[in-house]
Amino acid sequence: MMFSPLSQIGLIIVIGTIAQWLAWRLKQPSILLLIGAGIAAGPIFHILNPERVFGAVLFPAVTAAVAVIMFEGGLGLRFSELEGAGAAVARLVTIGPLVGWLLTAVAARYVAGMPLPLAILTGALLVVTGPTVIIPLLEQVRPRGPAAAVLRWEGIVIDPVGALLALLVFEGVFSESHAHSPTIFLVRSISRTAFSGVVFATAGGLFAVLLFKRNLVPDHLVNPITLALVAGVYVAADSVQPESGLFAVTIMGMILANQNWVNVRSIVEFKETLRTLLIGALFIVLSARLQMDEITTNVLREVLFTLVLIVIIRPVVVYIATLRSSLTRNERLYLALVAPRGIVAASVSSVLAIRLEQAGQPHAEMLVPVVFAVVLGTVLVYGLAAAPLAKWLGLNTVRQGVLILGAHRWARQLAEVLVQNGVQVLLVDSNPLNISQARLAGLTAITMNFLSHQERQRLDLQGIAHLICLTPNDEVNTLACLHMKELLDRHHVYQLHPDGDGAGTHVVTSHLHGLYLFGSKAGFREIEEAIGKGARFEALSPVEVAHDQAERPAHWKGVVFCTIGPDKDVRFNTEESGIHDVAGNVIVTLTPAPN
Repeated sequence: MMFSPLSQIGLIIVIGTIAQWLAWRLKQPSILLLIGAGIAAGPIFHILNPERVFGAVLFPAVTAAVAVIMFEGGLGLRFSELEGAGAAVARLVTIGPLVGWLLTAVAARYVAGMPLPLAILTGALLVVTGPTVIIPLLEQVRPRGPAAAVLRWEGIVIDPVGALLALLVFEGVFSESHAHSPTIFLVRSISRTAFSGVVFATAGGLFAVLLFKRNLVPDHLVNPITLALVAGVYVAADSVQPESGLFAVTIMGMILANQNWVNVRSIVEFKETLRTLLIGALFIVLSARLQMDEITTNVLREVLFTLVLIVIIRPVVVYIATLRSSLTRNERLYLALVAPRGIVAASVSSVLAIRLEQAGQPHAEMLVPVVFAVVLGTVLVYGLAAAPLAKWLGLNTVRQGVLILGAHRWARQLAEVLVQNGVQVLLVDSNPLNISQARLAGLTAITMNFLSHQERQRLDLQGIAHLICLTPNDEVNTLACLHMKELLDRHHVYQLHPDGDGAGTHVVTSHLHGLYLFGSKAGFREIEEAIGKGARFEALSPVEVAHDQAERPAHWKGVVFCTIGPDKDVRFNTEESGIHDVAGNVIVTLTPAPN
């Protein structure tokens, strides 16, 4: 059954989105479900036919989408993340690709059974890792130390390097015009790429900063104009040296991420949403192009080739690139065992396979199945092994801690109760006196303006899973929750209710503020008054809570703040969800003073 082109476009978006949602629900890498859904919709059930839908614009559209993904990846690269690991990253994206290219080409020739020219091209294609897999994987595992930053930087920076290397190998090996001077061609191409990438990226980044800093662009046009600048930088760099556009837009993203003149949060949020849609569509489209005979012909060779990449080549590359670096042995081992491939390998291999077939090169049909087998195999292995491996190496982070905004008297009292029951707590306040009092009580506390983007960047949030905003200023609480929703997820940011009795109207729409603590039973004023009358935060068992409530007057029974499970998992009492299961948990309550 074949749908109309318009229906197929709609199906691509629907299938891609549902596959990513299912991956989130199942806690599995989304690429596995995306490729599986694409193969099912394409070669198995023949629902999708990308060539029929997109025609000649298929691969230009794929390239443009990859450029947007690479720009968004660049926006997430901040130099402050590296903290001494910059040398390791530099070697992983320079020496690493050369070593990986050589070893992978040998494996492609003698394990995958490819002809030598095609093996050399395959080796160049597979030096990449992949931010489309690495970033979600790191968000799920959150390994401690510099390993996460190194993997993120390598995955984003090496993608344009790998794409460029693959194109240069293609032109140098398969194009007769360069057959007599491959060295000159290589040096000239790399020089053009570096020059055009840096120049156009810098110009685009600085122009964007100038426009936004001088308020020359209205808010509703910030994202469209940024997207237009990305397209302009890509086209300009690509016109000087083919395939250098990916390098240029990645550098432009890094420039915007590391400048301090304008806030790029709205751009980051828009690009993250766009990235999610594009990744879903790209993997569905590229997987649907595969043919069943291509997939099944050399399955054993492809599996063995993938295993060689995982077990031998990646560890050798990391060992050489990180030798004598500041990374620990366990961090180096983790880097050696995490290197999934992603959208760049899949998309570039699809484009080059078409060009090889058009040029009449023999065995061109081997390229895409081998690359997709590597993508699937590495995502499956690393996706399943990343979390257990981090735990085994002692790099895993248990994310159950609480960040408390506000370090006044009763916020400190609450923090002490949480810490006494094994919960990690970090207090933040702009009042140095409050912070001094917190530190005297043995609490971890930092003086800072939490609403400052630059100051928030220096926070160490290892192990932090929740934000609770306890300041008397509802606007500050709301803005803090709004800023942290991106990092901690909207289900893990909380604030006090602005109206203590619950009778007032919410002053902001529900999607902007955090979840309201205590339900609508207690705001800052009510808690402050109760503390003044002798109320206190304390940790009780369910039996003690039941006894306490039986002994108290009917008009004030105490208020449940949260529960702490046996594994130190904290669940907060909110207006939206409340707390229904307290068995076996420690219950933190605001208990009124005895009569």
